[in-house]
Amino acid sequence: MILLYTDRQIDSINDLRVRFFIEKSSSNSLSIDPETLPPTSSATKYHSLRTYYQMLQWKGLDDNLCDNVCRTCDCRKLGLNCLSVCRYCDEACCNQLQLYNIE
Repeated sequence: MILLYTDRQIDSINDLRVRFFIEKSSSNSLSIDPETLPPTSSATKYHSLRTYYQMLQWKGLDDNLCDNVCRTCDCRKLGLNCLSVCRYCDEACCNQLQLYNIE
């Protein structure tokens, strides 16, 4: 994603976003439109997941989406349910531990 914005060596998309913000704020006294900045790392992650899901749909593989996306998950490899701290899964993960509110 970084290469879409610059050919400079940048460590992360968030660093690139900060650099663009500093450049725009130093050259422009008016307010900065956030839409002109690169996306955040979180927005990039979810954009990539949507793109991956779209590709699975085009190939007809979206029936087993959780199996395709979560196959790298350490929790799943160990036969455990994912927790909110799992680095591979998100809110849509079908392997998450379901907690129920008892009223």
